[in-house]
Amino acid sequence: MRATQSFRCLRCALIPVGIALALGMLFWVADAVYGYLSFSERVRFLLFEQPLTLWDSMFYRIPPHDLYVRIAFLVISVFAAVMVASFVVRRRQAEARLERVNTIIGNSPVIVFEWAGNEDARPTFVTDNVLSLLGYSAGELLDRRVSIQQIIHPADLDEIRAEIRGAIEDVNMVSYALSPHRIFTKDGDIRWVDVRGVTRRNSNGEVIQRDEIVIDVTEQRLLEQRLQEQQKLESLGVLSAGVAHEINNPLTGVINYAELISTLATDSKTKEYSGEIISEGQRIARIVSSLLTYARRDVDDRGFARMSDLVDDVLNLVGSTLRKEQISLVVELPDDLPQMVCSHQEIEQILINLLMNGRDALNQRFSGYDEQKQLKILGQKISKLDSAFVRFTVEDSGIGISPEIATQIFDPFFTTKSRAEGTGLGLAISRSIAQAHGGELTVEYGAERPTRFHLDLPAA
Repeated sequence: MRATQSFRCLRCALIPVGIALALGMLFWVADAVYGYLSFSERVRFLLFEQPLTLWDSMFYRIPPHDLYVRIAFLVISVFAAVMVASFVVRRRQAEARLERVNTIIGNSPVIVFEWAGNEDARPTFVTDNVLSLLGYSAGELLDRRVSIQQIIHPADLDEIRAEIRGAIEDVNMVSYALSPHRIFTKDGDIRWVDVRGVTRRNSNGEVIQRDEIVIDVTEQRLLEQRLQEQQKLESLGVLSAGVAHEINNPLTGVINYAELISTLATDSKTKEYSGEIISEGQRIARIVSSLLTYARRDVDDRGFARMSDLVDDVLNLVGSTLRKEQISLVVELPDDLPQMVCSHQEIEQILINLLMNGRDALNQRFSGYDEQKQLKILGQKISKLDSAFVRFTVEDSGIGISPEIATQIFDPFFTTKSRAEGTGLGLAISRSIAQAHGGELTVEYGAERPTRFHLDLPAA
């Protein structure tokens, strides 16, 4: 395309030059013929009718040959002026159209790339709005200060190169679409992009250029992931309801029989053991009750809630897991905290995610029991922007968070865990849920300080 554009520009410049040369040659020949035919007349005019003054030379007594030359010069000058004016007007119109196209592309989410050829080729053109996606200017990419291998995520690079190679080798393929893949921005953030392109081939079928459009689909991927998470929650709710009902019926019988044994027992040991059975049975009943409550809630069903109730429900679900891993829990919730209007299930989802992240951080620092292996859940009422908020704080004394990680910790698909352990969406989804409630999820970190996540929600 660039070669074609260069040829067109050269042709536009050569056409007026060629016309001017043709007119000049025509004038040259005509002047020579006229000079030859009118030589004697010119001599007679100069000898007997020569101009006496400058005024005569300009207007009244103009030699015939000079009159012809002047008229021809005026005609050629006017013609040249028209040609130049036409060229300038067309150029300005083209520049205006180009500026409009650049403005449209610059304000659109679509980024246009042109590549010289194969999968290792360098870009020959990129629109300026690439800065908004990658953080790199068009000049940095065109000057090859940044390679495409540095931008595409290593886990996706081989697959993308193979797809481009396939599009190049298949001579019948004109258009192609690459699999959605991850890229790194200049700041180290991860974005998902969708790429579609066309190949341009020469007469031998060789690819001489690839034109691609790149669209940022990170938000779309995040929404899809949220939908999947909600579907998982709904499935978990159905499963929890079924399991809870199956456990509840025999559990009621176990507790009733234990109470009967306790009533009929005559020795202290039997009473003690039956009391333990009743106590543990009631604990299981509370867990079952929490599962049923969780299963019956709609994700989008918001209502009044107290922090203490939300925390109790969450601890009924994950408390045994934390205790099994020798993590002690400290819960400090003032009695006078105001209520909130929220989706119980979504806020519980945030709290579970924060507690599980804290558990992972503690397990990385402490392999077994330690008195510092502790998770804290704190609550307080705060004021922000002249409005009352309820703040949940989940604090852990784990390995901590570095400043580099803290700047990216809420970014979609960012994770310090392996692919098998996490998707990098837990905190991103949690923050989006908090924002949808008119609240905020933030992190407080520092050297030799506990890591604290603050969930602030508007008070009712």
